[in-house]
Amino acid sequence: MASGDSIYFHCPHCRGRLTAISSAAGSSEACPVCAGTVVIPDRGDAMSPQALRRLWWMGLAFQILLLVGLVGLWQKGVAEKPSLMEAEVSSPASDRGGHLADQQPGETADPVAPGADRTDDLAAQNRSLRAERRTLQSQYDSLSQWILENVRGKFPVPDRLVGTMRIPPMGDDYQVNGDLVELLHLDDQEVNLVNDALQFTRASMTDIEQQRIQIEEMNERRADLRVPSYPAEGETMKEDLYLALEATLGPARMDRMIDVSEEELSRQFNHFGQGERALAFE
Repeated sequence: MASGDSIYFHCPHCRGRLTAISSAAGSSEACPVCAGTVVIPDRGDAMSPQALRRLWWMGLAFQILLLVGLVGLWQKGVAEKPSLMEAEVSSPASDRGGHLADQQPGETADPVAPGADRTDDLAAQNRSLRAERRTLQSQYDSLSQWILENVRGKFPVPDRLVGTMRIPPMGDDYQVNGDLVELLHLDDQEVNLVNDALQFTRASMTDIEQQRIQIEEMNERRADLRVPSYPAEGETMKEDLYLALEATLGPARMDRMIDVSEEELSRQFNHFGQGERALAFE
């Protein structure tokens, strides 16, 4: 599905979600996830990030409305049951009282009380109401547990505060930062995929810099080196990295990662070769 100047589609080999600019339609590129050759289509078959976010929020709203309806139904049942029981249980007692009052001295009461059958009906209705209450309570508990497991903690930080957060995507060992793992709720498989993408990009940039590095000055005490810029190659590696991360994280968590880590990500990857660097060793 095309959105603006972008095309969103799936890799035919690994089914990873890819993005390309519309002007690249018809060209062949390597999938950043599986490295398979992909021909960029004229029209995409994947939803845009905006459409996915709208679909997610619609699903959440539906679940919340369903929960509110079940809670209201349960509360209504609990409120009606005591009054129903009191009203109907009192009737047999008054009937029996009137019957006994009408008896003349010396008369013998009927061997079967007139309200016995009705009492049995009320007992059966009571059992039915209790069973319905247990069913509603079970449904309520199940839905509450689903919300706790699938909604709680997805976006624990208010959006207005996310822009002030700065989390380096990598630690000193070039592994994904533990704070970022906690913020994005990454599982073990996602952590491994993100690590692979970060380390592959780091290794590719190191290879390019080693081929281009130049010695400016060297003596017994000091060596001055210069790494020329490589903007074209760096931009390509940045795009491949972002595509691999989005395929792993999905649009919502990818946006969250960009919000809190983009500046540090660029710094840790030496701004993806946009400027030359000077190195000095003593």
